[in-house]
Amino acid sequence: MHTRQDDDDEIVCVPVELLLSRRDINYLVRLHRLAGETPGEMISSMFRDIRIDDEREHGEDRRGRPH
Repeated sequence: MHTRQDDDDEIVCVPVELLLSRRDINYLVRLHRLAGETPGEMISSMFRDIRIDDEREHGEDRRGRPH
């Protein structure tokens, strides 16, 4: 699995249910065809980017601790 995680980040597979519209699913399929990554890898990467932006915005470091 290709990730952009830091070397010290542990990767854990967590089964989840996602509520996706048909349009969302088609978007993931299109990205998969273009990039070759699985939908799970893409969603994981998107979620990580959202988390990092949120932590940066709210003054937390990458491990969730206040600065």
